[in-house]
Amino acid sequence: MATVRSKVTAAQVEAPAAAPAPAREPARDLARPIIPGRVVGLNRAGQPVQRTNSATGVNQFETPPPPEGWSWEWKTETVVGERQTAHMAELRRAGWEPVMCENYPGIFAPEFDADTGQRTTGPVRRLGLMLMERDIKLTLEAMADEKRRADDRVHVSRQQYRNGPDTKGSQTAVYDDSARAIAMTRQHLEPVNIPRQPVD
Repeated sequence: MATVRSKVTAAQVEAPAAAPAPAREPARDLARPIIPGRVVGLNRAGQPVQRTNSATGVNQFETPPPPEGWSWEWKTETVVGERQTAHMAELRRAGWEPVMCENYPGIFAPEFDADTGQRTTGPVRRLGLMLMERDIKLTLEAMADEKRRADDRVHVSRQQYRNGPDTKGSQTAVYDDSARAIAMTRQHLEPVNIPRQPVD
C-alpha cells in the first residue's frame, strides 16, 4: 500500500500545474445594477432597492455582471420536477459549478431566512434552472469549438451541392444552374373568358 501511495504522489508532482482560476471578488463588490426609469428606494441598511419582480415586467433571470474572469449561465437542472442528473454531470465535466447564494449574500436571495434567521445557503435556482459559473477561458474555448464545428458543417454542405471536381465519385446529387432553371416552376396569368349566364 505504501508503494501505491508513493506512486500516486509522484504522479501528482510530475503532472503539469494548471493555471490558477481567477479569485472571486468579495460579494460586497457585486451589486444589483440600477434599472433606469424605475423608482429607487432604500432598505434598512441604506442600500438602494428597486422592484424587480415579475409584476414589473423585469426579466427574472437578469443577473448582475459576473466577477472579472468568470462567466455565468443559467443551466437546466430539472424538467417537470425531475432532476436531470446526467446533464448536470456533463456540465460539471465541462467546468461548470453552481453559483452559491452564500458567496453573494442578498444578491440572488434574502441574506437571512425569515423563519429560522439562518443565512441563506445553496445554489441559485429559478424555475428549474440553476445559475452556474466557470472560468471565462473555458467558455471562450467552448465558443470557439462550437463556431469551428458550425463552420465545418457549412463547408461540407457547400461541397456536397457544388458542381466541381471534389464531387466526383460522390453519390450526392449535383445541381447546376441549367438543371435548376429547367426544374423551376413558371407562373403566369392568362385571361379566361367566362360566358355570362342570362338572368331570369
